[in-house]
Amino acid sequence: MSRILRQLLRQEIDSSPCSQQSPADLDLHSLIRLLHLSHNLPSLRRAHAAISRSKHAHCRFLANLLVDLYGKCGSPREALAVFSEISDPNSYSWNFMLRAYLLGGQMIEFQQFFDKMRARNAVSWTSAVEAYAQAGYLGEARSYFSRMPHHSVIASTTLMVAYAKYGYLDQSKEMFDQMLRKTEVTWNAMLEAYAQDGQLTHAEFIFSIQPRWSIVSFTTVIVLYSQYGQIVKATQMFNEVTDKDVVAWGALLSANAENGDLEAAEKIFYLMPGWNVAACNSVVAAYGNEGLVDKARLVFDRMPDRNLVTYNVLLSSLAQHRFHDSKSLFDAMKQRNIISWNNILRAFVESQQLDAAEALFFAKFPHYNLVSWNIMLGARKDSSRTRQLFDRMPHKDVISWSVLLQAYADAGHCSLEAKLIFLRLPRWNSFSWNAVIQIYAQARKPDECWELFQRSPSRNIVSWSLMIQAFFLADRAARAVEAFSLIPRRNLLLGNSMIAALSHRGHLEVALSVFEQQAASSDTFSWTSMIQAYARSSQLHRALRMLARMLLEGVEATEATVTALLTGCGFGGEVDEARKHFLQMEDDFGVRPSLTHFHCLVDALGRGKKLDEAEELVETMPYLPDKVSWVSLLAACRMHGDGGRAKRAASRILELDSQNTAASILLEESTRVSAC
Repeated sequence: MSRILRQLLRQEIDSSPCSQQSPADLDLHSLIRLLHLSHNLPSLRRAHAAISRSKHAHCRFLANLLVDLYGKCGSPREALAVFSEISDPNSYSWNFMLRAYLLGGQMIEFQQFFDKMRARNAVSWTSAVEAYAQAGYLGEARSYFSRMPHHSVIASTTLMVAYAKYGYLDQSKEMFDQMLRKTEVTWNAMLEAYAQDGQLTHAEFIFSIQPRWSIVSFTTVIVLYSQYGQIVKATQMFNEVTDKDVVAWGALLSANAENGDLEAAEKIFYLMPGWNVAACNSVVAAYGNEGLVDKARLVFDRMPDRNLVTYNVLLSSLAQHRFHDSKSLFDAMKQRNIISWNNILRAFVESQQLDAAEALFFAKFPHYNLVSWNIMLGARKDSSRTRQLFDRMPHKDVISWSVLLQAYADAGHCSLEAKLIFLRLPRWNSFSWNAVIQIYAQARKPDECWELFQRSPSRNIVSWSLMIQAFFLADRAARAVEAFSLIPRRNLLLGNSMIAALSHRGHLEVALSVFEQQAASSDTFSWTSMIQAYARSSQLHRALRMLARMLLEGVEATEATVTALLTGCGFGGEVDEARKHFLQMEDDFGVRPSLTHFHCLVDALGRGKKLDEAEELVETMPYLPDKVSWVSLLAACRMHGDGGRAKRAASRILELDSQNTAASILLEESTRVSAC
């Protein structure tokens, strides 16, 4: 699109009456250079003022440039003001104004302006297709495409890309196959569509039959290999590029960064023959994705040149980790686009400031796209409010429907309406399949879950987790273990969850079997889960053996590990053992006693009938006693029939929680007994 506009612009320069000035008159060329140096609204307004004072104030060519630049700077209002002053606007004037509305995302104004155009050419029609396609209004985009007198390659490619972007890959491929002429951009767009959908085999096939490979083709495949964690293949592909540019270097840099190898990414950054804004943006994004916000900010601050992408990349990182910093950056941005607004909206949602997010969305957003609506839709915490917002959306995509379905799943609904939502989805993806599986899992319908699971075309680790959860919720532990054994590629998190679920239900030997299967990669959580399982079943000797084995493997104990150990001592009535580990925990494990550890010792002393020591510990520990402290003592007093001490504990509980019913009843009973 931009290439065509540039060609048209060059044609107009040659034919413009203003360009027929005498060679001695350089004013026009000076003004053109001034406009080309105007990269933001303040500088563009100064250039506009200079043109207005010059003898070329009514030059249509300069006016067209101003319309185009105001549009690119995100000010369709000022673009329209310039357009309205053009006495005889030509097709370039109309198309630049049309594009200004497109870039500003003002779809109503775009449509009204398009309808008023006296004559439309290929650029006008292509702009219409692009406008609706970018906004996600695929039905309207297809309608304009069908009405085009002649289908251009650019319009076909634009619609093809839009179908892929919004999850309609089959329609995208159909458009690709129907195109009689394909450009390099078309081939690369189809390649990127498969890459973004994670279809490695199809992407490799498109790459293999592509008539000519460009740096974009290589870069797309490098990125795809990195998404699959195939860094070796990504590096091999990079090495095949004969004329490496900054984009190729940036792709390899991002590949390493996105797979967690920041050291390699930094090395590539410093090996790059030249740094441009895009390369620096990749580094900022890499640090941001890993949560290294300070490093991302350092690179940002040292960049000699920044563009809107730079600000949006840093804003995206801050939105996930530092709300106040993201708000400050957003407020300081001189130029914003819909990505900027969506990032700050996401920041409000991530920080759970949902009322502020709604106020921002409904009162301050200059315009919306589907991403904006979907962010807001996902922020709603109950299914009824999610449904209300969903019904207000002017257009919906597969993500919108899936978010609504997930809202019903999170609410535990297994209603006919939830099922109908699933059936009405324009396209089913792994997210929507998992949401409906979750609905049946929470309804304790494992057989229906398994049927849906079997029908799901793309089962991922979340799908397996939900299926296992469904079996556990229905008390079918054996089926859960069977499903776990069928997982083609397990991760540690799922294994740890499996150990915790099995041990919680008393299946210690099966939990141990799962643990042994992943022992080589087990982390502290895995070991602690097993220690906790033995501790809660009063098998202290096995918990201690597991702890000793853990330390021999070089795995460090954590606060949770010590908590599990002290809990086991309490359950087993081993008061001396609990006291010993409590006193030695800092020397043996490097863990300082927390309030939770004091709670465990109070519980152990209470269970062992050491009520004097338990009460003294609550009164003298280096933490203010909370409700848990006194409830532990109260439970021990009731267990051993110490009414006086129970009364004191109940009084202290009521001081902290006046609505505690159990403590109130016990205190009344104790008072009544004392009065008798």
